[in-house]
Amino acid sequence: MRLGPTVALVVLGIAATMVIVFLRHTEVLEWKDVFQSRITEVERDGVPAVRISGLCGHSAMSVRDITQQRRGSAQLITVRVFLARRGTTGSFQVDLPVRKDINEIRFGQQETIIWQRHPK
Repeated sequence: MRLGPTVALVVLGIAATMVIVFLRHTEVLEWKDVFQSRITEVERDGVPAVRISGLCGHSAMSVRDITQQRRGSAQLITVRVFLARRGTTGSFQVDLPVRKDINEIRFGQQETIIWQRHPK
């Protein structure tokens, strides 16, 4: 049985779409999957900040982006990772200014508390 050119083009189109979706797929990194994690209180331009750094524990994944979101007195950090490519890395570092009304920093979709303000 011979496949016609239309069927071959449809199959090729589906395969190409699957490859694109697979390569663009991202997932949220959770704190339990961060290796060599480090949380340090620093000053950035005279403003107190918390430096968060680490390495994605999924060997074939690299960091795509880091976003911040405010929720009440918490700062939420989301690190998105994707399939590693040449020139990308699984390590990350971010400095978060901690204004007086920020009492904790949470990480990932599970919102793991990774830093809390010390009571005065």
